Amino acid sequence: MTQTQAIETVWFVYSEDGKPLGRLYMEEGAPAPEVGASLPDGVGWTSGVIIAVRELAPTCAMRRFRVTASRSID
Repeated sequence: MTQTQAIETVWFVYSEDGKPLGRLYMEEGAPAPEVGASLPDGVGWTSGVIIAVRELAPTCAMRRFRVTASRSID
């Protein structure tokens, strides 16, 4: 039997100029985003540094964050 991790947090990722880059779904126990931390690789970017974080209202018991990042595009 395969056990799956619950999704606890979603990061809505934006570029410095406000362009939406995508979402990151973080599993239960993953750390919250922090300014200065590295942005995990995702669709639309290969690397980056978090430059701003704003927590949004939760939905369905899931924490949500707007994360602005300085990043390298794929």
